[in-house]
Amino acid sequence: MKIFAVGPIDIGPIAGLQFNLQFMLNHIKVSSESTPEANIFDFSVAELGEMAKRLRRHVITMTATAGSGHPGGS
Repeated sequence: MKIFAVGPIDIGPIAGLQFNLQFMLNHIKVSSESTPEANIFDFSVAELGEMAKRLRRHVITMTATAGSGHPGGS
């Protein structure tokens, strides 16, 4: 049974949002001190800011494509 696919996975066909699992896996840091609440990813502030910007654009695109809703609620 294959649970995870490595590579771009289209999770938002309307907005064309791409989630690259391999990219995320490359940024995981695991240690014996990690807790479930701990941030296991080692993204920089700049990388997180860029991801947030892309996600905000996708929210606007999806809201406009759907023709309803308000981006403030996302």
